[in-house]
Amino acid sequence: MNPDNKDHLRAMLAAYNKEVGLELPFIPERERILRAIHRLGHGPDEVTAVLKELKRLVNDDPRRYTIACLDFRNAIARLEQFDNRVHKLKARAAKASAPKRAPAPTRPTTSADEARRLADDAKRRSAELKEQLYGGPKT
Repeated sequence: MNPDNKDHLRAMLAAYNKEVGLELPFIPERERILRAIHRLGHGPDEVTAVLKELKRLVNDDPRRYTIACLDFRNAIARLEQFDNRVHKLKARAAKASAPKRAPAPTRPTTSADEARRLADDAKRRSAELKEQLYGGPKT
């Protein structure tokens, strides 16, 4: 997108307004902030994702996150914090969509008779190996 295209910047502000239920005007100070966000490679989808995450945090942990974190100056204007939130959300989404590891194959359980037979076979093979190595049974 062309950074001089104000329609894209207006779309980011519209996404913000929609998520928080406000009608903030498109003023030069907000334009400057939104342009910086656009230069970081973010758009309306990222604005929406960050605000939804902040709303979730406000609902889940109201002692730590207050409704003030949804203010434009707190949610959007702190560029580094906004950028970090976007990257964390993308990493979480990538991790969630990553294929799950297949469970390790399990061996069927053996009965007591089968376990005894396997133990006897192991003892017999051990005796055979000793006989081959040492030339006869040890006395």
